[in-house]
Amino acid sequence: EGRSFSRILLDESANGNVVWHFSAAYLNCLAMSGQYAMTDRELIYLYNNRRLVPGGVLLSDSEIKTFLDQTWETTV
Repeated sequence: EGRSFSRILLDESANGNVVWHFSAAYLNCLAMSGQYAMTDRELIYLYNNRRLVPGGVLLSDSEIKTFLDQTWETTV
C-alpha cells in the first residue's frame, strides 16, 4: 500500500473504500488495547485472505465493510 494511515483515511473517506474500513479497524484495534472485537492478527488475516477463518466463506468488499462497521458500532 505505501500510504500512511492518515492519508488513507483522508483519501478514501468520501467513497467508503474497503481500505478505509481496514485502516480504521486496525487503528481501533490498536487504540482499544484488547477491547476491540478482533485482534490485530485476526484483522490482518481478514485483510490478506478475505475470510474470517481458514476455510471460511470468501467475503466481498461489501460484506467486509458491513462486518467491520459492526465491530465499532456501539449502543448506549
